[in-house]
Amino acid sequence: MIINSKLLPKPVVLYSGGTTSSATLSKSIVNFKRIKVFGVSTDGEGAYAEIFNNNSATINGVLITARIGGTDNYMSTASFTISNQILTLSRQGQTRIRNNGNATITSNTNIMKITRIEGYTD
Repeated sequence: MIINSKLLPKPVVLYSGGTTSSATLSKSIVNFKRIKVFGVSTDGEGAYAEIFNNNSATINGVLITARIGGTDNYMSTASFTISNQILTLSRQGQTRIRNNGNATITSNTNIMKITRIEGYTD
């Protein structure tokens, strides 16, 4: 794609699929300056995180989704770590905030699914 007479950088797809726990990437993240992580919650809401990497072998991030269900609000989260070529999801949960102000927090190991990881050298 061209914007303002410049080509946008093309991503290297490091992972494509669907995991709720861990996955092996096609390449190490160490040579990428930016990493984009895409996911989806069990409620079908999309999530995205972009991490700027300074030639590090390990990065950490969080995916967050939010939705309204009836009169309640829901927020799903999942922390992740990528170390070289290994993605690991951890600390997944969902918070339900009711219209009366009460909140319910549930932990679940399958709240979020990672669907794609891209690396950029720019």
